[in-house]
Amino acid sequence: MNVPPSCLRFSSGMTLAELLLVLLLISVLVGMSTSMMRDSIESQQLNTTATALTHQLSNCALQAVRLNRAVEIRFLQNDPARPGQWCSMQAWARDPASGTNQPLGHLFRLGEHITFLDSPEHSGILGLKTSSGHIGGFSFHPRGSTSLPRIFAKDSNPNCLTLIPSRFLPVRDGSLPSLSRTLSIHPTSGKITLY
Repeated sequence: MNVPPSCLRFSSGMTLAELLLVLLLISVLVGMSTSMMRDSIESQQLNTTATALTHQLSNCALQAVRLNRAVEIRFLQNDPARPGQWCSMQAWARDPASGTNQPLGHLFRLGEHITFLDSPEHSGILGLKTSSGHIGGFSFHPRGSTSLPRIFAKDSNPNCLTLIPSRFLPVRDGSLPSLSRTLSIHPTSGKITLY
């Protein structure tokens, strides 16, 4: 019995169409996982920075009690690589010997891609003036209270700070980006709550 030669061929590979389909599926999966991985990394950086800032501010409140004098918190726009972004914080206290304000400790910098959201609705503290005249800050007092306002307008909360990844700047419509963390500071007790 003679078998035609076309029936004797065995397929030992993939066609070009099958190979292209597999490559397309792999590239879609890689694209989706890369986006999810970036969001996961940013979320972790944001949480770490917000927690570190909360601890730093709590430490400043304790220093005010320990030193028995006000500790002024100043938020700064001092990174030349990120002009116009609020990206660091420093504590200051009046030196009893000289009568001048001196920095307490080192400058606290936010994570590389994290910034404060400069918005009166979400970071009202950045618009407040300290007792020394610095715009963007407040003071912890020796008895545990703060210089933050106790009464404020309905549409704003001057007693909070919101952190966001820098890639969400600028925020134009006043809404919070999908990734954000907000710190709220109670004006009377100085208690810091992280949301």
